[in-house]
Amino acid sequence: MQKIISDRHEDAMAKFGCAIAMGIIDAGGRNCTISLQTQTGNLNMPGIIGAAVFTQYWYWFPLTHFLSLTFTPTAVIGIDQKLEVPIFKFHCNTRPSLFDYPPEQQAKTDEAPEKVKTAVLSTTAQAKRRAQKKERQQRRESMDIDQPTPATPKMPMEDKMETDESAVKDDVPKEGEKDNAPAEGLKKKLEKEKVGYEIENMSRVLPAQLKYLTFPDLRYEPVKRPTGGVILVIDTQPEAERETLELKASKVHIESLRIAAGQGPYSRAETLSGGNQQKVIFAKWLNRQPKILVLDEPTRGVDVGAKMEINGLIRALARGGTSILLITSEVEEMVSLSHRVLVLRGGEFAGAVEGADINNATLMRLALGEERLNA
Repeated sequence: MQKIISDRHEDAMAKFGCAIAMGIIDAGGRNCTISLQTQTGNLNMPGIIGAAVFTQYWYWFPLTHFLSLTFTPTAVIGIDQKLEVPIFKFHCNTRPSLFDYPPEQQAKTDEAPEKVKTAVLSTTAQAKRRAQKKERQQRRESMDIDQPTPATPKMPMEDKMETDESAVKDDVPKEGEKDNAPAEGLKKKLEKEKVGYEIENMSRVLPAQLKYLTFPDLRYEPVKRPTGGVILVIDTQPEAERETLELKASKVHIESLRIAAGQGPYSRAETLSGGNQQKVIFAKWLNRQPKILVLDEPTRGVDVGAKMEINGLIRALARGGTSILLITSEVEEMVSLSHRVLVLRGGEFAGAVEGADINNATLMRLALGEERLNA
């Protein structure tokens, strides 16, 4: 499909159809399926309407998005009687590859052209033979050996093309070997796979996979047979200590951001200091693993120590590949954290500074209007 989309000679509708097909395959990060029923078996009327409109008018762009009404998340989320998400595992009695993510579409790379045998003209071959004959003759004369000179073989009159066989290496596998190699590798992979594996709570589970799920953890029992989506489980040991996904994420961020919380993950944000409250806001957004992070005055109203920690966190995020748009009035932060600075004065663009040109004097001149630099 990628080949059709990138081929400029293909029909426009064919390219558009392939683009939609790839979008359907990759919908929801490949964590969605098309379903006209709810997870309890009832009719999904919005999904039915969306499928009907899409099949009739898929080629009309404004109505193509109706197909999203049929998308259903492929996930199983177990919650207890407190409506919290406890940490436990399901057991799936199949091979892991049976319901694994399908491989991504990859365009075939152009194969390297096969090396052609080097052609050698008959005149070149004759010149080589004459040189070899002359060299042998000189060796015989130097050794003073009186031997009859061998007769020179007569060359055919036709100029034939000869090939230099030594220039070509027979590295190409036979056709039978090439076809059998992938099949043998797949067979060995299936033999190594063991039947049965564990799945974490809040994981991707396909509708056809539900019948293979069991609950090995005796503490959590499902109220009814799993049908996908949200599953209510009963905690048979409510007095015992447990861990939920929210508490686990909170503990990770408390340790990584060094948040001073007296009661740990149970602390209320309003009881923390200003710097720690800023870190809590950071933790909330970092939990979503963003690719772009917009920070508006992240160090305003915090002490010097918290400001240094927040600036260190911003540098660490940038080194990790997160794109950061920093909005600040602190010149020192611009100089120490930025790769490119756009200065606004009076609501208008005043200039742009990059790299080594970012310094206090230049930024202050732009802010005060003493000079103007173009982007």
